Amino acid sequence: MNPRGVALTWLTVAVAACGVPVDDGPVVADDDRVPFSLLAPAPTVTTAPPGDGDPAQVTVCLQRGDRLVMVRHALPRAEAGLAAIAGSGPTPAEQADGLRSALFADDLLVVDVDVDAGVARVDLGSSFTTGTSTAQLSALAQIVCTLTAQRGVGQVAFSLEGAPVDVLRGDGSLSSSPVSRDDYRNLFE
Repeated sequence: MNPRGVALTWLTVAVAACGVPVDDGPVVADDDRVPFSLLAPAPTVTTAPPGDGDPAQVTVCLQRGDRLVMVRHALPRAEAGLAAIAGSGPTPAEQADGLRSALFADDLLVVDVDVDAGVARVDLGSSFTTGTSTAQLSALAQIVCTLTAQRGVGQVAFSLEGAPVDVLRGDGSLSSSPVSRDDYRNLFE
């Protein structure tokens, strides 16, 4: 007998020796021998589309000193558009923890946000130009961090009152191209 035949014989003997009974077909087990969870009816699951008032969990970037901090906020779905997210300020508890926002909704810093092919296009208002370069960098970093934390957004391009504009990166250089969170990584806590 060749070595393969010997191995196959030993394998057959080993499997037969395992004590697993062989049936000619399916066997119906008594209910008392079936685990309880297998006899229970399957639960019915229904999902309804979320309403406009249902909260959506979103990641928002805030600042502690000159560093960016990512936090989760629950916003009503009707207000969870990217423009509202970018302007979402800290909660009272976050303020007590030293978090603040470089964005002010009443100043119309962010006029419009539109997303196309993974790039959020942010139109800044004229109030953006009244800030110092440090304040502008803080605002840009917070906007980019917040928007790129949203599903489907990898980069942010900026315009000022509709005209494309160069923006500061975290290292102080200017970019005329869309920027990403990596451009501000040195500002994260």
